[in-house]
Amino acid sequence: MDTNIINKEPIALAEVSKIIQGLGNKTDRAEIQNKILEFNKDATKLKIDKVEKLIQELEALNVPLMNRTHIVQIVDIVPKDLGELKSIFAGSKLAVSPENLKQMQDVISKYL
Repeated sequence: MDTNIINKEPIALAEVSKIIQGLGNKTDRAEIQNKILEFNKDATKLKIDKVEKLIQELEALNVPLMNRTHIVQIVDIVPKDLGELKSIFAGSKLAVSPENLKQMQDVISKYL
């Protein structure tokens, strides 16, 4: 089976589940797709509607140099405090100001 990559962009776990569920019922999907859905049931912390809203709110903050990858990591992890939020950016070259971190945490806290 040849695979053709149409688009490459980071997506949240809840978005992956939505896409896979759209492929049909359990018997119509490949085994790996069903395993991904099972994993996502345990790993996903927010429902798809909340994920979409949180992504929009984080994008609206316009944090300098923060990209979709950072936003997806935040949405998948849903950090409970500033320490967890800071750890998301620890391995990147992005230096987020304390003000922007506080703004992000305020937005995230609405979804906890």
